[in-house]
Amino acid sequence: MIGVVVPVIGSAGPKGALWLWAAPDRLVDRVLPPLPDRGDMFDSAGLEVLVRTECLRLLESKRIGRLVYTDRALPAVLPVAFAVHDGAVVVRAPEGGAAAAVRGAVVAFEVDDVDGDLREGWTVTVVGHATEAGDARVLSALDELNLPVRFPDRPHHYIVIALELVSGRRIPRPAP
Repeated sequence: MIGVVVPVIGSAGPKGALWLWAAPDRLVDRVLPPLPDRGDMFDSAGLEVLVRTECLRLLESKRIGRLVYTDRALPAVLPVAFAVHDGAVVVRAPEGGAAAAVRGAVVAFEVDDVDGDLREGWTVTVVGHATEAGDARVLSALDELNLPVRFPDRPHHYIVIALELVSGRRIPRPAP
């Protein structure tokens, strides 16, 4: 029987990731064991695959990243200041533009630190649902993050991106 295995976004838990196996005549849930928390796995390009804890540590070490979203049915990438707060990436965006385009959408967020000749560095990508913070207490807490504002005379919104899928790669240091 032919089937397809599809990950369910945001389904990772203590028992592992939830996957759906789609057969032509039925859909079957499968729970796979979690990946080991090891940093010695490599992808087909020879890049080290980073574990979630290392990805989050690297993500929190930077202040500028790239918001990747869909704008009028086309991909768009916007450099933004951000902070990791309460288990999510928080971006302050002026009214309109990206703030309007990402509400309720699945977006990607990327941050990296790669040297100019690509001999070493890393990249971390987050994929998750973007929501706009609206609760007064939450807005007050986010104001305390002191994220820079590019257009202080325009109203702004806080976009909160859930850390649903977190992945990262490291370019290994070259041998001496």
